[in-house]
Amino acid sequence: LWDPAVPDTIEDLHKDGEDAISLNEMSFPYALEHFSYLFVKFYTSDCTNCEDLAPTWEALGEVITDTSMHIVDEYMKDTDIEGN
Repeated sequence: LWDPAVPDTIEDLHKDGEDAISLNEMSFPYALEHFSYLFVKFYTSDCTNCEDLAPTWEALGEVITDTSMHIVDEYMKDTDIEGN
């Protein structure tokens, strides 16, 4: 099981940083409280399907990060927050 739309390995995708972050029992409640939107993929380290799909989840994280930054940039431009 793998996603043919994401040919990169997880190591290749992490070269520019990690967008899909791992949460634990301490950080999960914090994330729920402080972020408006979360996409949570529960997995276990001995799940081969989870390992195979890790690049897909990282690619999704990159798309979400890029999209959210674009939305913030547009908002700042539209509201003249940058003072331009």
